[in-house]
Amino acid sequence: LLVAGAAGAIGGALTTMSYDAVRAAGRLMAIPDAVAESTNRLSEMSRALGIGEQDLARIKLTAEANGVAFQSAATGVHFMNRTLGDAAAGVDVARKAFDRLGMNAQAEIAKGTAAAFLDVVAALNQIPDVQARAAAAQDVFGRGAKEMGVLLAMSREELEGFFRAIDRSGATPTGGLVAMSKAADDAKDSWH
Repeated sequence: LLVAGAAGAIGGALTTMSYDAVRAAGRLMAIPDAVAESTNRLSEMSRALGIGEQDLARIKLTAEANGVAFQSAATGVHFMNRTLGDAAAGVDVARKAFDRLGMNAQAEIAKGTAAAFLDVVAALNQIPDVQARAAAAQDVFGRGAKEMGVLLAMSREELEGFFRAIDRSGATPTGGLVAMSKAADDAKDSWH
């Protein structure tokens, strides 16, 4: 009777452990799907907005870390890219927006989105009058400028620090997010 009781207790413990192990494995198996889904959403948004995945990942993570909704930041940066293109094409309103900041649209386009964003923020922060700075920000970022206020008030050094930290973390496509997703998928496949 004592042996049977001990065996029952051990069996119950093993059943509980097995159940916990199955639940843990289920959660682990969901990680590759979540990473892949996040990577796919970033890729889709990158294509839709015409912003490179690396730049978009940097902007996304910096925005979210500073309490700015990613959608607002992405929309504002997309507007900036369109305004740069219009300025380079000679559209007067867009050209004047970048002239006011002392910037050359062609040169900014050649640098890429993240570098142009850093340059625009640095130029905006050189405008001493708050209302003039807000108007210039709206000319470049559209209505998204208001929601991006925290990012636009940061110094170039602060933003670059976020970008470097993000790159080092491996949370961007070239920094390892795609590789991490692939490794997670491979691990998931090996569990089946």
